[in-house]
Amino acid sequence: MEVYKFKYENCSQKVRGKSQVGAVGPRNLEVIIEPNDKSNESQVIIRTGITGRESIYKNLLDRFFTKYPVSIQMVVNDFGNTPGIVELRILEALEGIRDVAER
Repeated sequence: MEVYKFKYENCSQKVRGKSQVGAVGPRNLEVIIEPNDKSNESQVIIRTGITGRESIYKNLLDRFFTKYPVSIQMVVNDFGNTPGIVELRILEALEGIRDVAER
């Protein structure tokens, strides 16, 4: 199992509430998003059962935070999904919050 940690600054949009989508298990994917009220940054922890995918996750998250500069703490537990499925699950979790405050 590999663990990747990413940090994004200049995330000015605050969120309220917590969102959890998916499930943990073989070939499953879970995303948990919580607000980060302490600063204008986001922290992401990714746990995956597949080795050597750090650059793929980094590219995916770079695109996400460019489009959605939300200040959050996110945990992704991925057990073998494609990057497209991971991105969809992250968007689903963000949509589940439904309360993104503008700057």
